[in-house]
Amino acid sequence: MPQLESPIMESVSEAQKLVRYCDKCLGEVRVSPIASSDNMPSASIPPPRPSSPLKLNVNFDK
Repeated sequence: MPQLESPIMESVSEAQKLVRYCDKCLGEVRVSPIASSDNMPSASIPPPRPSSPLKLNVNFDK
C-alpha cells in the first residue's frame, strides 16, 4: 500500500504544477482581450508562432 501512495503524491505535485501553469495562462488570457480590443492584429500574430515550431519538428523528424 505505501507504494501506491508515492505515485499519488507525485501525480498531485504534477497536478499542482499544471494548475500553476493554467493560472499563468488564464492571466495571459484575461489580459489579451483588453490588448486585442486596442490592437486586433496582435491577436492574429500568436497563431503563426505555434505553426512554425511544428514545421521545425516535422523537418527534425525527417
